Amino acid sequence: MPTVGGYRLLTRIGEGGMGVVHLAQGPDGRRSALKVLRPNVVGDDESRRRLAQEVESLQHVRSSNVAEILDADPWGDVPYVVTRFVPGHSLHAAVEHEGPLSPDDLVHAARGLLRAVRDVHAVNVLHRDIKPTNVVMEGRSPILIDFGLARLAEDPRLTATGWLMGTPGYLAPEVLFGNAASTATDVHGWAATLVYAATGHSPYGGGHVMTVLDRTRRGQIDLNGVPDRLRPLLAAALASHPHERPTVAEAMKDLDSLAAGPPTVPWPAAPSTARTQVVPPPSPPTRPYTVVAPVQRQAPAGATTPYPPQGVTKAYPPPSNPTAYRPQGGATAYPPPLQPDRLSGWARFRRTLSLLGLTAVVVACFSAAPYITGGLLFVAVLLARGTSHSSQATWRRRSMRGRKWFDGPVALVAYPWHVLRGSLGTLLLVTVAVGLSAGVVSLMLLAGSRPPEALAAGGVVLALATWWGPASARLREPVGRLATGVARHPAVWWLTFAALVVLTTAWWWTGDQGGVTWDPASGPPTSSLRELAELVGVRASSR
Repeated sequence: MPTVGGYRLLTRIGEGGMGVVHLAQGPDGRRSALKVLRPNVVGDDESRRRLAQEVESLQHVRSSNVAEILDADPWGDVPYVVTRFVPGHSLHAAVEHEGPLSPDDLVHAARGLLRAVRDVHAVNVLHRDIKPTNVVMEGRSPILIDFGLARLAEDPRLTATGWLMGTPGYLAPEVLFGNAASTATDVHGWAATLVYAATGHSPYGGGHVMTVLDRTRRGQIDLNGVPDRLRPLLAAALASHPHERPTVAEAMKDLDSLAAGPPTVPWPAAPSTARTQVVPPPSPPTRPYTVVAPVQRQAPAGATTPYPPQGVTKAYPPPSNPTAYRPQGGATAYPPPLQPDRLSGWARFRRTLSLLGLTAVVVACFSAAPYITGGLLFVAVLLARGTSHSSQATWRRRSMRGRKWFDGPVALVAYPWHVLRGSLGTLLLVTVAVGLSAGVVSLMLLAGSRPPEALAAGGVVLALATWWGPASARLREPVGRLATGVARHPAVWWLTFAALVVLTTAWWWTGDQGGVTWDPASGPPTSSLRELAELVGVRASSR
């Protein structure tokens, strides 16, 4: 009988793109699942180092809903990973043979699978390939298996490969567009897997792979057959934008509330506000986990991150209290949780203040120099709309063939064309905004208001009409994304907000001390307004 690393291979139980899985028996007689990795997966020292780091992190997972890693040898002639053997059929096979889960079993499976996702995230690892074939049903309880696509979330080298890693029908839209995976990616996979458990099909239907990917790109989901009490939560978790999905903690809270009835605050189909990711510590295991390996292994010469020797028994006791996540004596028992992808409450507040500060700058500039402000606003809107067209074109290219090193140069060369492409929409938007603003200013001057007051009111109308007017969506998208990025970093936000306050104050002071600048015109259009006022019997203010 063949052996690998001291494990007897009893029978083959599965095969995938990463390797072949065998039912194996270890030296202690315990049965386990041993995956022999394919040479193309770990073909060089760099890949083996990454695998060693990943295995070390995954060995800290403590969850009754995860098939934990028991042993691994990234450096051997035959690299392999050993996990706990879970008797039972995959969720895919169970639904295929027995039909969709009942509503109660579906809620139970949803909570168990979500606990597995939470506990994996707690050690700073993403699964990235949650799907029905990677979930084994141990009775009614789901067990998450196969971390073949799991990667350390903070490894920047893995976000620039341009590989499309995942399964059509369960692949998150942001990965399809070439963006980096996040905790929200696993939330999407969790929801898509539950839709299959409830209906027998993925949320994006079946058919040709390109058809499924196109539905994913457009966010076209099918939730027919999903129980009503779970449909709002799953629809939110399948939102196209990662920041619109509930976090693991929020989804768990909603699932817990289903025991007492429907959630008190149902999720909208596409929530527009962000929530904070809070990942609690993993639940303590019901039994100690011991890693036993009979063979002494060392990294090859020159490896900077050697895999620890496995010739001795290696125990990972559960943490006795939450402080196990903090540095103790210079060491950290567990890596910190993944950083949240969604804006917190304070970050949303900072984002709002940034947009209000930008509005104040426009109003102050318009009050001091209306014609110059109108011209600069046209240029700013033109560039912003060009940026939106350029970003969309880049996303479309990446959706077809992934990230490439020349994406940046291509976008830069094509940017003038995208600016020209958006010029008609810019002209329409600015013309409408300036027209409304001029109307408000004229009416206030005719009513006897002072020019600074009338111009201030016109500046408010100009800013609001530019933000919400026709063809303004392509302005809001890049400006909103920039405001969101600034709001994520308090130090950057404070500097930006301080600059906006200084600009607003300077322009107000300029207009108050030096009067209104009507350049490039020779003066205010008050003469025509007086003639109009005389015609209608209203005396325009000359103050």
